[in-house]
Amino acid sequence: MKQYDFAIIGGGLGGLIAAQILSKEGKKVIVLEKNKHFGGVMQGFKRQGVVFDTGAHYVGGLNVGENLYQYFKYLDILDQLKIEKLNDNCFDKICFLESGKCYHFAQGYDNFVEVLSRDFPDNHADILEYVNRIREVVAKYPLYSLVIENGIFMSFEYEHLSTSIGQFLDEVTQNEELKLVLAATNLVYAGDKYSTPYYIHALILNSYIGSSYRFLGGASQIAKLLVEKIVESGNEVRNYSKVVKFNFNEQHSIQSVQLENGEEIKADFFISNMHPAASLHMISEDRLRKVYRQRIIKMANTYSIFSSYIVLKPGSFENISHNIYAYNQNDVWNNEIADDQWPRSFMMLTQSEQEGQTHASGITVISPMRYDMVKEWEGTTFKNRPQSYLDFKLEMQERLLKLLEKQWPSLRDKILAIESNTPLTYEHYTHTPQGSLYGIIRSNAEPLHTQIAPKTKIANLTFVGQNIDIHGVLGVTVGAFMAAGLYVNLEQLIQKVKEA
Repeated sequence: MKQYDFAIIGGGLGGLIAAQILSKEGKKVIVLEKNKHFGGVMQGFKRQGVVFDTGAHYVGGLNVGENLYQYFKYLDILDQLKIEKLNDNCFDKICFLESGKCYHFAQGYDNFVEVLSRDFPDNHADILEYVNRIREVVAKYPLYSLVIENGIFMSFEYEHLSTSIGQFLDEVTQNEELKLVLAATNLVYAGDKYSTPYYIHALILNSYIGSSYRFLGGASQIAKLLVEKIVESGNEVRNYSKVVKFNFNEQHSIQSVQLENGEEIKADFFISNMHPAASLHMISEDRLRKVYRQRIIKMANTYSIFSSYIVLKPGSFENISHNIYAYNQNDVWNNEIADDQWPRSFMMLTQSEQEGQTHASGITVISPMRYDMVKEWEGTTFKNRPQSYLDFKLEMQERLLKLLEKQWPSLRDKILAIESNTPLTYEHYTHTPQGSLYGIIRSNAEPLHTQIAPKTKIANLTFVGQNIDIHGVLGVTVGAFMAAGLYVNLEQLIQKVKEA
């Protein structure tokens, strides 16, 4: 039986990046993915020639020399990515549908302050304070700032972890309208005003303000390129390879994983890109302390989403070089939306395959949705769900279209085809509990108890993915380097990233 240095369970973004790092560092690696496609939430699909993303709709930090640029350069995938920069003066447009007011988030910190200050001329100092506080957090995290002269590990002050986003915004301004605008993109981190630590807001917004790009032809190209690079190095990437069990040796370490078909894969070390709770369910109770197991299994997960993917009639809808966050009322927080009030908000973006495309090929629109809204169909199988579920999906699709029509009254006339997904769809494809958008919920009240370290209580098992560190393309990338850094010198690894 073949022996590997590393077996990586799950071919999502974190698993593939960890595999590519270890491949570049000379390790013998195998990636085991249970589905047909790699990439996890980075998967995409095509309808009538239009490519849609299920996740990673836009990304930050890709200007020359910025953090994600350097990470992707090290991973040998940057030069082959097909990307397009969003509008410098408006990468995110915040709209309140009832008042008709819209606000612009601009790229570059100076530009961000200048553009937003036009709408809030009396709050210029507040906006400047806001960006300075964000940059202060980033400076405390070397893996985000790529400044490692004073050490490689984060040195957050406790207030960064224990202060909620709502508290943070209260500290930087008394203008309630400005607070709403600054918090309006919270969908990108499933934020809660009262419990999400503001360091999450800071790290994610920092990357987008620095620079914002979208993928041409879908974000799944990242997974495709990583798979190609891993295979080119002589390592293995296998789909349709579902891991069902960890096998242990007498020293209480994992010696192999067993696949659904009975095959056994041996390795010295194992990295799981699955949701941590799913990993623990494959380990017998006597292998872990009960308190550790229960803490992870009982962690709450972020909300899910309902999304509609619209194929447009050719030449009917102008391509938009920014994302739109729209709210049906004067509230930007997406938690606890009552069934009869759904949808209250949406994020919308246009799809394009080529740089400079004047008219959009399609539209993706996303609205937060609680799993409770689809819970009655829990346990039904994909593509074989009852008519009541299909009726529900059509009703929600119609509600979302009506909300879109407040902004684009003639949209229906431009639609060639439309397809929608619910939290059950996301649960099926991403295998995250209840179709959770970003994995576990971090809490400012219990900042340490809602963090999962990459190193586990089993000597040769490591976690990777959106539940470790921060979610999103940049967050998962950083988490993968943290995980790989347990086995190669992390400081030297990040130095290679800086010099790439």
